[in-house]
Amino acid sequence: MHVLGKLGLWLMVAGIIALVAMNSLFSRRRMSHDNGMVCRARIKVLDDVAIPPSAFFAPGKEYPCRFRHASVSFADDARLVVRSASLKFSDTDHQSPLDIMMNTGTAGPFSNAWHFLKFMIATIRGREKHIKPYLDQYPDLAKGITQSICYPDTFALLNYHSKTALGYRDSNGKDWYIKFKLAPWDRGPDRGRPTDEELEQFWLQAPKEGETRSRNFLKDEYRRRIKQGPVKYHLQAQFHPVTPGEDRIVLDCGVAWDEESHPWQDLAEVEVYEVVPTDEGNITWYDVNNHPPNMYIPEAQSILDPASINYLRAKDGLAKRARMQGYQWFGQLPPLVDDRQGGRCALPRICLPADEPDATSEMRADELISQRDIYVFKSDDGLPPYAKYLPKNEEFTTAKSRGMIKTMGYGLLNGFISEFEEIFERRRSLATFDRHYPLWKKPPVSDRFGSDLEFGRQRMNGVNPVLIKRCTRLPDKFPVTNDMVKPQLDEGDTLSKAARRGSLYLLDHEAVGGIPIKNGYLAVPISLFYCNGRGQLVPLAIQLEQQSGPDVPIFTPNDPYWLWTTVKAYVQAADALYHEVASHLLRTHMVMETFVVATHRQLHHRHPVHQLLLPHFHATLAINHSARSVMLAPGGPIDKTLSLGAAGCMELLKCEYQKWDFSQCHLPSDLKNRGVDDVKKLPQYFYRDDGLLIWQALDRFVGSVLAHWYPDDAALASDAELQAWIAELADPEVGKVKGLPEGGKLTQRDSLQQVLTAIIFTCTAEHASVNNGQYDMFGYPPNVPGSMYAPYPTSKANAMSEEDFVACLPNHGKCDAQMQMVYLLSQPTRWQIGNFEQPYFHGVQQIWHMVKDFRAELASISATIQERNRGVEVPYRYLDPVQIGESIAI
Repeated sequence: MHVLGKLGLWLMVAGIIALVAMNSLFSRRRMSHDNGMVCRARIKVLDDVAIPPSAFFAPGKEYPCRFRHASVSFADDARLVVRSASLKFSDTDHQSPLDIMMNTGTAGPFSNAWHFLKFMIATIRGREKHIKPYLDQYPDLAKGITQSICYPDTFALLNYHSKTALGYRDSNGKDWYIKFKLAPWDRGPDRGRPTDEELEQFWLQAPKEGETRSRNFLKDEYRRRIKQGPVKYHLQAQFHPVTPGEDRIVLDCGVAWDEESHPWQDLAEVEVYEVVPTDEGNITWYDVNNHPPNMYIPEAQSILDPASINYLRAKDGLAKRARMQGYQWFGQLPPLVDDRQGGRCALPRICLPADEPDATSEMRADELISQRDIYVFKSDDGLPPYAKYLPKNEEFTTAKSRGMIKTMGYGLLNGFISEFEEIFERRRSLATFDRHYPLWKKPPVSDRFGSDLEFGRQRMNGVNPVLIKRCTRLPDKFPVTNDMVKPQLDEGDTLSKAARRGSLYLLDHEAVGGIPIKNGYLAVPISLFYCNGRGQLVPLAIQLEQQSGPDVPIFTPNDPYWLWTTVKAYVQAADALYHEVASHLLRTHMVMETFVVATHRQLHHRHPVHQLLLPHFHATLAINHSARSVMLAPGGPIDKTLSLGAAGCMELLKCEYQKWDFSQCHLPSDLKNRGVDDVKKLPQYFYRDDGLLIWQALDRFVGSVLAHWYPDDAALASDAELQAWIAELADPEVGKVKGLPEGGKLTQRDSLQQVLTAIIFTCTAEHASVNNGQYDMFGYPPNVPGSMYAPYPTSKANAMSEEDFVACLPNHGKCDAQMQMVYLLSQPTRWQIGNFEQPYFHGVQQIWHMVKDFRAELASISATIQERNRGVEVPYRYLDPVQIGESIAI
C-alpha cells in the first residue's frame, strides 16, 4: 500500500505539473500569486534568539533578500483575496539558502494534494458555480479562507503565515517542525478584515461595490511607502517537536497550530528598502527546495497525506522554468493597466499638482507610480529611448487593425495580379511598370519624373523636404566648375555670384555611406541645385561618391538623357534610404516615443500638459512597436526593399540619432540653420511656407492654453510633475533628449511653450510632410527606387538607354514590396489636427473657446493653401490641415 500510495502521488503531481507548465509556457504567468511586486531587503537575525539553535539562524547573522508581496489570485489589488509575502535569503533570481512563502491567515484552503486538485479544478471550471460546492464539502477549509482574505489598504500592515511546515534539525540533533510568520512592525492585527455582509459570497472574491481605486493601488502605495523610508517587519517562528508515530495532522496546512503550546518566537528583522524593476521581478521565483542543510521537506506518503502539499510544491520547478522559457520565446507580459471606471459618475477635474485636493493627492501620486511600472523605458541599444513593453491600452484599436489588414490584403492582391501580367512581357521599357497598377491608381509623378524641374521640386516639396541646405561655398570634395554648368545658369551668372546671392543649394547624402549594403548597389551622392531667375530649383551637378577622382565624374544635365536620368535615380535611392530611416522613422516616430513614455510616467492624466499632448500621442507606441518588430525585422519590408537592409538601416538610425537634438524639431530654427528660410531667395518651398503657418497657429494655441494654467513663471517652476517630466527627458541616462531649452530645465513659460509646440508640430505636421506623400513618390519605383541593382556609372562613355535604365531598377517582386509598404503608410488621415476626437480638457470651458479659435485658424490656413494650389502645376497638399493627422499613427 505504501508503494501504491507513493505511485499515485507521483502520477497525480506529474499530471498537475505538466498542465501547469504548459499553461505557464504560453500564458507567461505564475501558477498563482501573479499580481505582485519584488523588492530588495535585508534580513538580520536577532542578537538574542530563543529558538532551537542552528548555524543558519546564528545570532546577529545578516542576509540580503529578494522580498515579494502579491495578491494570490486576480489581477486586481482591490478584490477580496489572500495576500502574500515571500522571502528569498539572497538577492538572486532563483537559488538561495532559504525561501519562505507566506500568506495572510493562519490556515490554507486545502489539506493535501487531493484537495488541491479538486480546488484547482473547481477554480478552472468557474468560481460562482463550482467553488461553493467544494467549500460546502470542507467547511473547515472554507473557514481558513474567510480568515485569510482581506480588503487591505497596504501590504505593510498584515500578518503572513507559511502554513506548511518544514523539518528543522537543531545543532543538538533534535528534530522539529517549523512554521514562519511575518508580522508588521507595530505587531498589530490584520487590517482590512471584511464585514459579515462582504463575506456572504466570499468565494467570488469580488471588489467592493462602487470600487474606484486602481487595480494597482496596493503596489502603488507600497512604492510610495518605500520611497519615504524602509518598511520593516518581524520574522517569527513556531516550533513543534517531532514525535515518532504522532498524528500527521501536525503537517496539515489547513489547521493552524495552537499558539499557546506553540508560541511565536522572534527570529529576525526584515527591512525592505528598494523596489525591483518589473522585468527583473518577473524572473525572480521562490522554491521550497531552497533551504539550508538543517531543514528539509517532510516525506509524503500519498495524495491524502498532509505532507503532499509540500511535495507538490517541491515539484513545481518545471512550471517555473516553463515560464522563464516563455519569456525568452515570447517576451514578458506588459504590466497590469488599470481599466476600472465603475462607480465614477464624472471624470475628475483637470488640475495642476498644487491644486489637487488633499483627499486625492496621495492617490494621484500612487497612480503616477503605477504608470511608471506600465510605461518602462528601454534605452540601452543606441536607439531613442522607447517603451520596453507595449501597454495593453496602447495597442491598435480593432478598427485600426482591421483596416491595416484590409489594406495589406488589397496590396497583396494587387501584387499577385501584376505578377501574373508580368509573365507575358519582359521588362525592357518604362511602359512595363504600368502593369503594377491593376487595382491601384498610378501616381501622377510617373508622367514627369524624368524632368529636372520635378527632380528639383521634390527636394522642396516631395516626401523628404528636410535635407536640402543653402550652399555658400562649394565643398572641396565637389569641384564643380562654371564651364560644367554654364548652360543651366542664367545669362551672365556664375557659381560664385549665385552662392553669394543665396541661389545655390546642396543635397549631401554623406550619412548613408560606410555601412554594409545588403540589396543591390548604393551611391553616396552629393548634388548641387540652382534657383534660377524664374524661381525654379533645378539640378546643376551630381557626384555619386563623396570624393572626386578619375572614376568619379561629375554628371550634369548636359550628359545624355538616359545617363543623366540613371544618375538621378541613384540620388533618389540614397534619398529614399535617408528619408525612411532618418527623416521619417527617426525624426518623427522614434524621437517622439521618448516624449510619449515620459509624459505617461511623470504627468498625471489630469495634468493640463498631459491633456494637451495626449491626442497627438494616440497609437504612437503601437505603430512604433510594429515598426521595430515588423518593418525593421529581418525579412520585413525594409529589409527587402532598401539598399542597407534591416541591419544596415538600424545602424544608420543609430548613427543619425547620435547627431540628433531637439532643435531639429523647431521648424523656424531648422529652416534658418539650413539657410532655406528666405522666401525671396528660395521661392515655392511650400513645405516651409505651409509648415510655418501651422507652426504659428500651434504656437498661439499652446501659448493661450499655458497662460490659462500658468499665470506666471513661478507657477511653472513650482509644478513638481512638470519638472520631473523635463528632468527625465533631459537625463542622459533615461530620456537622453539633447538640445532642450534652458539646458533641460523649465523656469520660463516661453520655454515650455517652445517645447510643446515643437512636440505637437512633429507629431502632426512634420510627420504628415514626410509620410503622406510616400505613395505619390515611392509608388512609382522609377521615380524613387528603394535600391538600385547595377553598379552606378563611373564614366560618361556609356550614354545608356531606356532598357539600361530599367535594368538598374528593382525587379518586379521588390517593386511590389516597396509599393505595398508605402501604400499602407500613406493611407488617408482619419482624425485631422484640431478635431480632438478623444476626451480633451473635459469640463474646462475656457480651453474650448481656445480650441474654437484654433480650428478657425486651421480652416483659414487650409483655404489659403487650397487657393495657392489652384495656381501651381503640381499642388502641395501634405501640409493642408485637412490632410494632417492628429497623431503619428492616425
